Amino acid sequence: MVPETAKLEQPAPAPAPDARPASTAPAPQPKPTEQAAAAQPEVAPSKQVSPVPADQSRRLALVVGNDAYENLPPLRKVVNDARAVGEALTKLGFDVTVLENASRRAINAKLVEFTGKVTPGDTALFFYAGHGVTMGRTNYLMPADTPAMGEGQEALIAAEGISADGILQQIQGRGTKVPMLVLDACRDNPFAKAGGRGVGGTRGLTLMTVPEGVFVLYSAGIGETALDRLNEEDADPNSVFTRTFVKLLGERGLTVHDIAKRTQHDVYQLAKSVSHSQMPAYYDQILGELTLLPGQ
Repeated sequence: MVPETAKLEQPAPAPAPDARPASTAPAPQPKPTEQAAAAQPEVAPSKQVSPVPADQSRRLALVVGNDAYENLPPLRKVVNDARAVGEALTKLGFDVTVLENASRRAINAKLVEFTGKVTPGDTALFFYAGHGVTMGRTNYLMPADTPAMGEGQEALIAAEGISADGILQQIQGRGTKVPMLVLDACRDNPFAKAGGRGVGGTRGLTLMTVPEGVFVLYSAGIGETALDRLNEEDADPNSVFTRTFVKLLGERGLTVHDIAKRTQHDVYQLAKSVSHSQMPAYYDQILGELTLLPGQ
């Protein structure tokens, strides 16, 4: 069986510049993890948390994983990935909301709730794993209840999808100190038709315009595919990207730049072991450094 994969459009960007000097305060005491909308499985929050920082700044995260689609091809390991990321962020002091197989209405409702919590000076992270589609220069994340679409129905993408740029704008509009997006939605176009052009770009996500102060991490480079698993014998419950990313989130003393660079390196090496090319792309526009788990 061919592994499920993810793709991005355009040539891989040059590596991000080194983070600039400055530091961000250690993580705060998290609040209990909020759970997904009704009819979605509960995710138990971790009890391991980091100390409250002196400046009382907060960390908030919204984590979405969709693999059980009503009208699109199903995906593997995506909900597992969302749960693993949610647990890892809770340990880092984030107030986390996890959504699984969420409808468009559920995602939008939680986005409003999530951004409503954000205040100036907060760190806010949005993680998404699932289907994504590019229309023009805009990336759309596809909810679990996305309808089937065919050629000539491009307008439905914008109507039914969630704009990644729109999410970023909502977070930034709240005066967030560090807005972060981690996107594993760069898969093959789920609307592609054999013998026809279908709807949307042939590959998942395209480049975003990343403004000052923002950090974005993709699961693969532009034009590459992201491995769901290394081979049929690979029993790890998480994708190649997420298993690497989550492990690095738990290492002390790493800045988000360090995490991105090491995720890039480690994923590349894992993929290379099965003769596959995958190098996560990232865009580090943070002014200064953000260390998620201070060193001892």
